[in-house]
Amino acid sequence: MNLPAALSLASAVVGLAVVGVALLLASSPRWARYRLLSVTAGLATVYCGLDVIATLDVRPDLLVTLTGVQSMAGALHVVMWHYYADRSLDGEPIRWERIARIALAALAVGWLLPDFMLDGGTLTFAVPALGVRYQYATVTPVGAAMFALEAAFYLFVLVRFVRAARRGVEGAAAHAAAIVVGVLAAVHDSLVSVGVYDAPFLLMVAFIGSVAALGVILTRAFIADARELDGMTQRLEQLVEERTKELVAAEAALMRAEKLAALGQLSAGVAHEINNPAAAVSANLEFLRDELRSGRVSVDVFTCIDESLDAVARIAKIVRQLLDLGRASATEPVGGGASNVSRAVQRALATARASLRAGVVVTTEVADDLFVRGDEGSLVQVLTNLVVNAGQAIPESRGGRILLRAAEEGDGIVVTVTDDGDGMSDETRRRLFDPFYTTKPLGKGTGLGLSLSLGIARSFGGDLAVRASRPGETVMGLKLPIATAPSPTSSGRTREAARRPKLLIVEDDDRVRRALQRKLSSQFELAVAGGVAAAEASLDQQTFDVVLSDWKMACGGGRRLYELTAARRPDVASTMLFMTGGGLSSDDRSFIEERGMLVLEKPLAMDTLLAAVRRIETGRALAGAAPA
Repeated sequence: MNLPAALSLASAVVGLAVVGVALLLASSPRWARYRLLSVTAGLATVYCGLDVIATLDVRPDLLVTLTGVQSMAGALHVVMWHYYADRSLDGEPIRWERIARIALAALAVGWLLPDFMLDGGTLTFAVPALGVRYQYATVTPVGAAMFALEAAFYLFVLVRFVRAARRGVEGAAAHAAAIVVGVLAAVHDSLVSVGVYDAPFLLMVAFIGSVAALGVILTRAFIADARELDGMTQRLEQLVEERTKELVAAEAALMRAEKLAALGQLSAGVAHEINNPAAAVSANLEFLRDELRSGRVSVDVFTCIDESLDAVARIAKIVRQLLDLGRASATEPVGGGASNVSRAVQRALATARASLRAGVVVTTEVADDLFVRGDEGSLVQVLTNLVVNAGQAIPESRGGRILLRAAEEGDGIVVTVTDDGDGMSDETRRRLFDPFYTTKPLGKGTGLGLSLSLGIARSFGGDLAVRASRPGETVMGLKLPIATAPSPTSSGRTREAARRPKLLIVEDDDRVRRALQRKLSSQFELAVAGGVAAAEASLDQQTFDVVLSDWKMACGGGRRLYELTAARRPDVASTMLFMTGGGLSSDDRSFIEERGMLVLEKPLAMDTLLAAVRRIETGRALAGAAPA
């Protein structure tokens, strides 16, 4: 194979590769402007590939046919340059230009018609320097005119790109240079084809310029886009970082706003629930003060006292529920041993029956051998809330049924409470566990029961949810982790003390200390201390059956007092009983649970205190220890 033939084939292969890549890139909207240039380069590639026939020994009829195809590709190549110039230079052709282009494209087909632009003859000449013998098809006068018309069109598009290059349009100069080379090569090939002189055909080389221009433009565009993309990426990363900081700040602000909103809702609920009984206590105390000042005691005095005690008990209940709610909101499950579900259900029913109407029938389907992880008292509290709510969901105009069922489900035990009431509305179901949300009449409920129950369930590692609610059936499901049955333990009988126990009260609040003295003086032989240091002094000088100390005080409070006493008198530390009016930290709770200490909640109920004292005395008796 000679050099011109090899060059033609190599140019065609490279051109096809470049055009293929260009068409693939041009499928993207961002690169669509290069679609026409890709087609233009493709036609140039076809021309270059067919140029190989001029240097090969082929039949005259095949030479004429392939020369017609090659010439048609060249003519269409010129037409596509015009359309590409319109697109790249943002120009609109006038009417005669559009007609001329269509005419030229139509005339390009004439190269395929026999004896129209090619007369069927062939000529040959040699180029000794290259060792090549060329043969080409001769043209008719119409074909010569077609060559001239194509050259004119080529010159016209050249003028457009030259003007654009002078205006500084990007890429226009490169296109103009490629067209200049093409025009010069076309003139050269025309002179060779009419026999003016013998020389290699150069139009193929010029058309390669179109492909090269496409490659250069695509490369520059790709590099520019890559740089722009890199810049956009950096700006985007910076923007994302800024937006992330703003989002974090916005989330923090939103979280604070939600906490404030929740605090506001909680405060409003607490204020409403506590202010009502507090108002009753205040009014009753003012009435009692006026009665005592006047020296008369009417029959209403005892009513006022009873009402005030009830109001204080209601306030204490709300505070305890709030404290329990806070404790139950812990994210980590807490222990509490194993609780028998059947016994907890029976205890809950015994508590709840007083709140159920006579027409409500309660049935149970609970096996005796089911145990769950958690404190039994808290479990009873949850079940009581569920049973009472189920009974109140049944209309008063008729009787109803409540079913408690317990069964293993997966890795836990599920206790379901089902009632045949009217069901819940969507609003009620959505807000069911919101603190202070209640559908009960004013004064009939605090709206904390289910919130507290949910918190207790989760603190045990379980959950509480509405399983179904529709007219005639509402199912609440309480799921708790399974626990193994506890080992039986021996128990001993306590003996009542023949004398009044000797009690040391440690309280740093003067009013609370005096109130406790008045309240407990009939049941105990009392001594008082106003803080940790005073309690230490009293314990060094006297012996006591029980030490009742506030937990939160100055100088370390009850925890510090216990640590000091346990280090010096461990026998006395076992008689210590603590009380608190607020929630305990997780660290304090762990400290208390590890040592098995008793903690009572203020305000103290006398029966609760006496039971705790009996428990301490029983433990001391079983240990065989004498009173400290």
